[in-house]
Amino acid sequence: CLEGPFRLSKENIREAMGMDETMRTEGECGLAMYSYYEAEQKVPDWVEGDEDDAGLSNLPLSYAGVEASRDRIVEHILQQKSVDGIFGFSQGTTMTMVVAEVRHKIARLLPERPLKWIALFATSPTIFKYRGHGFEPGVLDGLRVFITNGDDDECFRGSLGEMAERCEGAGAAVKASAWEGAHKMPPKGHRIYKKLRAHITGASDPKPPVTFTAPYTRGGARPTGA
Repeated sequence: CLEGPFRLSKENIREAMGMDETMRTEGECGLAMYSYYEAEQKVPDWVEGDEDDAGLSNLPLSYAGVEASRDRIVEHILQQKSVDGIFGFSQGTTMTMVVAEVRHKIARLLPERPLKWIALFATSPTIFKYRGHGFEPGVLDGLRVFITNGDDDECFRGSLGEMAERCEGAGAAVKASAWEGAHKMPPKGHRIYKKLRAHITGASDPKPPVTFTAPYTRGGARPTGA
């Protein structure tokens, strides 16, 4: 796992989603924890008090550190000289997608081990809000993308379909599946990992239909296809 460049404050740690109580306690006691980027709502100077009270809870977010974190991850991949796939959780899914967008550039430097798949756990359209536009057409051509959110994840519950549609529109082979959980990784051995493996290996791909040629022996027609 790679850490981001922004160290979390104790207040950030207390408010962080998807963090178990042991990690939260360690963070509040001084354990260094980091994020990939910082998001902040720009509230106009004339607003006094809480922005929610002023009816401005939907103000756009500004993001800092996305490109720096992407470049750091790409540098790590090049140092390892190989990468098959990337797991991303929550904020990490944004970075996973940003890296996937430059996978063709990585492939030119590592032609023998190109990025083949990405897995997005607890994801949302944050990347598109950050840039103000979607994926460029074809940028994910040939990439396998697995997307899963917990059906009890209040933040990202409605994001699964939108993320799948956006990735498919960019050329990816997408499998989206919810699991019965909240904003956290599914437990070890959960069935969602079997679905992930089946998708990234192609085991769950639709099989070509069986067809028949004209009879050529006494036994009749010969089937072709899988």
